[in-house]
Amino acid sequence: MWFKTKDAKIKAITLPSAFSAMQGITEAAIFGINLRFVKPFIAALVGGAAGGAWVVSMHVYMTAVGLTAIPGMAIVQASSLLNYIIGMAIAFAVAFALSLTLKYKTDAE
Repeated sequence: MWFKTKDAKIKAITLPSAFSAMQGITEAAIFGINLRFVKPFIAALVGGAAGGAWVVSMHVYMTAVGLTAIPGMAIVQASSLLNYIIGMAIAFAVAFALSLTLKYKTDAE
């Protein structure tokens, strides 16, 4: 979204919400950007599903439940850490590519 929009207000929301989403707090990204424009939300869903499919298929083991994204690395067993990082990279890359590919209009357009 940050790469596509020219609206300064939207740009001001996207970077902080992306940072907080990488820390596992997704509400700012969901309610500030994704639900407002819908198609970025769909891209995030597909990206998360792709990354999650990798993590499940590689049998990533965690010692607890609750943390996600970067803080989630603290509870991933050492033998599964690389596959967890690959899963996060897949989720991010797929969501990023889809959000750039999908056509949608921002408020300024």
